[in-house]
Amino acid sequence: MSMETGFTIAELDRMIPAQLAAAREQRHRRSVRFDPARRVIDVAGYQLDLDEARNAAELLDWLVQISYKSDTDPQCLRDLFRELDEACRTVFGKGIQGVYCPWGEARMVDWRRGVTRPARLDEASGTKQKPSEDAPMTAPPGGRKRAARAGR
Repeated sequence: MSMETGFTIAELDRMIPAQLAAAREQRHRRSVRFDPARRVIDVAGYQLDLDEARNAAELLDWLVQISYKSDTDPQCLRDLFRELDEACRTVFGKGIQGVYCPWGEARMVDWRRGVTRPARLDEASGTKQKPSEDAPMTAPPGGRKRAARAGR
């Protein structure tokens, strides 16, 4: 018997799955549910399409949009994060942070294949980098030399 909790490790190992299942059932009753076949989390009448949450920036965008819906309350958001964490553990074997940004490293997430990989800068932002309207235009490396040679 453990002095701190009053339970043995074996007893805790039996209790934890039952508690997780009960918490999952509560979330499902409150209309937050992961559908692994469609790779979607239904939440309060909205859908978080995980195939469209390929990196942390895209995931954050979805979460912010859902949080601003008028009928989304704090309990619903907690349920959404817990359902998302459980979905990540089911598909990838690790939680949200381990999937999307372990140790602050940007990742590309493929829910269909259940794999992640380090993201390149242009992938992490969701789009190719575009020049700023007020920034001076610069030629690509070697661009001026090619232009000079072409004018000869």
